[in-house]
Amino acid sequence: PRTLGQSARESFVDYANARENVITVYPGVTMGEVTKALTNLDVVNGGTLRFAEGTFLFTTVTFIIPDRVTVEGAGVDKTIIDFQGNAGGFNLIGTSTAIKQNNNIRDFTLQNSNNTAGVDVEFADFFRIENLRITSCDQKGLRVQHSQFFTIENTRTDNNTGNGTEIDGSATRTVQNFSILNGKSDTNGGIGFALAGNSTTLIDSSLINCVSASN
Repeated sequence: PRTLGQSARESFVDYANARENVITVYPGVTMGEVTKALTNLDVVNGGTLRFAEGTFLFTTVTFIIPDRVTVEGAGVDKTIIDFQGNAGGFNLIGTSTAIKQNNNIRDFTLQNSNNTAGVDVEFADFFRIENLRITSCDQKGLRVQHSQFFTIENTRTDNNTGNGTEIDGSATRTVQNFSILNGKSDTNGGIGFALAGNSTTLIDSSLINCVSASN
């Protein structure tokens, strides 16, 4: 297998599943190594970046998720990604002329981000966020803008300073055809589920079995 680091045994990045486009990273991995792994997946037109079980400590870095890439952990209670109060997080952000597509973010806890949102999504279609917890961030937990055809399921946003989960429709691009299923947003400083827009900018959506409390 191909590895990054001092040796195969000491490496914090495992390319053993390179043929399946799966890269696994372990606690102790550097921000630069994670960024390189995402770049490598972009080069091969997608794949999976897997954070193993454990706690990952990062500082000021925003990880840019390419098209057709899944970012996953070992479970919401098993993989903790901690930005330690710094302006870091995960961005799934395209543009009006280059929409991000076909992404998954799942199965970990993200905490202590001071990014605009712990997970920030803009101009992205056909993505899925599931089994995620975003907690104790200094701004918003999860923000979605200018995006269509997506699902957020079994996700909790809690103890964030701003809104927990924010879906923001604007005249720039209608936010439509999305579902939030079995969601919980609690103990945030702002609104639990903040849906901003009107009958033309935020349409064809559903919230099913969602709970907002103590915001």
